[in-house]
Amino acid sequence: MSIHSWPEHGYAALDLFMCGNADPRRALPVLERIFRPKEIFVEEMLRGTACQRKAVMPAYAQSNCRKTMQHIYEKIWIGELWNSGNPAGARILAEDFIDHRPIEQFPGNRDGRIAMALDWHRAFPDMQFKIQDMIVEGDKLVARYSAKGTHLGPFSGHTPTGRNVSLTGIDIFRFRDGYLLEWWHNEDIYGLMKQIAD
Repeated sequence: MSIHSWPEHGYAALDLFMCGNADPRRALPVLERIFRPKEIFVEEMLRGTACQRKAVMPAYAQSNCRKTMQHIYEKIWIGELWNSGNPAGARILAEDFIDHRPIEQFPGNRDGRIAMALDWHRAFPDMQFKIQDMIVEGDKLVARYSAKGTHLGPFSGHTPTGRNVSLTGIDIFRFRDGYLLEWWHNEDIYGLMKQIAD
């Protein structure tokens, strides 16, 4: 085992060498207890292969996959990207991420979702999304949420009104190798626009 660290970036890498048919993922719960990381990214490479990526999975342990998906959605997608307007939250989006219901102003890819989240946060900087229901099945996560905030920045052609607004919606995500790959969503934008336009 060897450890490489970059404290200025808050990042460390650990190389774990296994022999025979041992499963390196069995060591993850132990490593989690020792190092207590915020996230773990696992890359498995078979000896003799030319840097072949077999699995990449942000996880506290493979057996904890369901909790990992919930953590990614609730703490990073919602908590960091949308509630805090922190673009670092986009680290859990796959490079080939697809939004199946993009809006006109932003493309339906990874960069478009980052831009949309930041634009949203400028319009409603104090808006907080709260998850009301969450279901995880296989590689999909479904969540129902509500949100409340104040209209303090320009949004969809409307100047700031200072009004308190609320929103409800449903997200469906498909994960691949621990990243958000596909997004289907439906939110009451019509109801939100009525609150700032009337």
